[in-house]
Amino acid sequence: ARETPREPQLRARCRASRPVATDRLGLVAYARDGALVTVPVSGGKERVLVADGVRADEQHPVAWSPDGRWIAYGSGILVSPSGRVCRPFGLPLHDFTWAPRSHAFVGLSATGALWWRTQEGQKERVLTGPWGASSFRFDPTGRRLAISRIRRRGEKVTRSSLWTLDLESGARTKLVDEKESASALRVAGWSPDGSWILYWRENISASLSADGAPLMAVPASGGDPVKVLESMLPYRDFLTWCEDALVATAGGGRDITKGKYLVRVSAPEWQAVRLRNTDTQLKNEYWPSCAPKPYGSYVAATASPDRFEDRVGTLPRSIHFFTLQDQNRGGFSLPREAAEYPLWAEHDRGTTITLLFVSRERGGDRAATLYLQRGEGSTEVAELGPVDGYYAHYDYSSIMDWYQPGLLRNK
Repeated sequence: ARETPREPQLRARCRASRPVATDRLGLVAYARDGALVTVPVSGGKERVLVADGVRADEQHPVAWSPDGRWIAYGSGILVSPSGRVCRPFGLPLHDFTWAPRSHAFVGLSATGALWWRTQEGQKERVLTGPWGASSFRFDPTGRRLAISRIRRRGEKVTRSSLWTLDLESGARTKLVDEKESASALRVAGWSPDGSWILYWRENISASLSADGAPLMAVPASGGDPVKVLESMLPYRDFLTWCEDALVATAGGGRDITKGKYLVRVSAPEWQAVRLRNTDTQLKNEYWPSCAPKPYGSYVAATASPDRFEDRVGTLPRSIHFFTLQDQNRGGFSLPREAAEYPLWAEHDRGTTITLLFVSRERGGDRAATLYLQRGEGSTEVAELGPVDGYYAHYDYSSIMDWYQPGLLRNK
């Protein structure tokens, strides 16, 4: 077991910070060996913002504010691109997320209370503990939260439910009430138009949940839940939206190199259509990423052989491009082995493909390198160092984040 880094005592006041100066490809922030580092994607020197004590996981990701003024990490600590550090609520957080259109910030404290801090510096406790909030995500407007709630009697889960919270009015609405004590709900996200909420219906047993869970959808205005997928691994980086179509990594089993495939589903029918892969050697697919409009209807994803790894990191991996509209075309692959986790550039206009991807050379080494792909050539952006993984699912979405100016996100 690794020792948890000690985090410093920090001021609660977060004074105004200027947006970071960068070109259209922006900056990547990442945690490496306990430090928080930024580097320009187009090329330039690394800058160490925090020298040590930085941890990153799904509840404590490295996450840029959409306006580029702050980077969140650890237990809800904020650091500006100039290196100014603060803790916005004055207490450690167990989970946090940014609003998609500003640097409004929501975090969950150890008591189960939910805190909200606005761009103007207003701080408010919107759900008092022990209310039981367990996961949450903003809608596309930044006004509402989808929140899962878990009620316990001692260590036993007695009920799980899904709610919406209007941050302006304070109104709460219950959408789903799960009465089976063996189940727990976890928010996956919202549809781009804000009309649906996606969530996983997980088993409270960590071992059983690790092999997959049903993906569900419920109308945000209220109504009956719909089962979108029978089973998938409950990772948010296994979901991506291509305008109004959801592309997901389907298939149960905790090892991501076995039995995984991409499907396209759309509301309100939520009928899954499998995306076609023409590569006969790399038939296992995961980590989808939808292309922005200038590139057309492509989805980039990691593709690998469909079999268990004797040793993690030893299978070949490539980035395959799937087509959404013409299912018979099947797409094409990036001519590079040991490439995974693609991220599209949103503002690099033109006819050539521009994206970031991660490479771990085959042989089981956890050390990872970040590359920029432009057309047919790639250049190194940063050494990410060792990255923790669970059955070949490396936590890239938590240890790094890409700030692209003008991009609205809901990470």
